[in-house]
Amino acid sequence: MTTHTIQSLANEMLDALEHKMRDKEDENSGYWSFISAKKEDWMHNIVYKAHGERFPNDYIYEYCVDALELISDSDNVDNARECIYEVEADVYTHNLTAWLHDHIANAYYLEDVVGSGVELLAEAQRKAKIEVAESVLNQLEELTD
Repeated sequence: MTTHTIQSLANEMLDALEHKMRDKEDENSGYWSFISAKKEDWMHNIVYKAHGERFPNDYIYEYCVDALELISDSDNVDNARECIYEVEADVYTHNLTAWLHDHIANAYYLEDVVGSGVELLAEAQRKAKIEVAESVLNQLEELTD
């Protein structure tokens, strides 16, 4: 009987996944997919459970691959768990807002961190609208002086 470790299982899953492109011209059109011949039920179940109640989602697949890479490089379960909590968010605003826009559940992650994420976004948009409106009003006022 073969003894498996979290690292060997993570590597086996990584070997069964491949990165594909929806549009060869668009570098942001990449996604992860199982290689049919290598996919096993337990692998599918891991990715399925990681999605929670969501439909298949490119971000979740990407985060699964990130987790598998992290786990495969870890020394043990405790080390893997420590590394998980050292994961960093994207540094580009475009990527962060695209992730937020991708699924309504992502706003709830924001709420967990700062309170009401939707209210925070709404207040930020309100502030931007006020700034533009004040600019327009001030310029109109200058024209009447």
